[in-house]
Amino acid sequence: MISRIESPREDETLPSFIARVLTQIPRAPRKFVAQKITGIEGSVASVDLPMNLQAVVDALGRHVGLDGEEMVRRLTMLPLYAPFVTPERHARVKAGMLRG
Repeated sequence: MISRIESPREDETLPSFIARVLTQIPRAPRKFVAQKITGIEGSVASVDLPMNLQAVVDALGRHVGLDGEEMVRRLTMLPLYAPFVTPERHARVKAGMLRG
């Protein structure tokens, strides 16, 4: 289904990255592909703190060389959210983002 994917751009968010991936898959139903990438039926991209990123890593990570930690750090708003919450809350949010 996906043979070659361009890496995320500098300061690109996850929804933007997934949208670019979708444009690289000709004639595929967008909703179906988005569900395959996120692992969530009826999924809608969350801009700020997306969940179940491990499914995205499983679907796309090997193509672009990103693991879950780097995806959270580079493609989400968690780094901007972190200074305003306790370290414990940050860890729980990050764990939820990775495992859904």
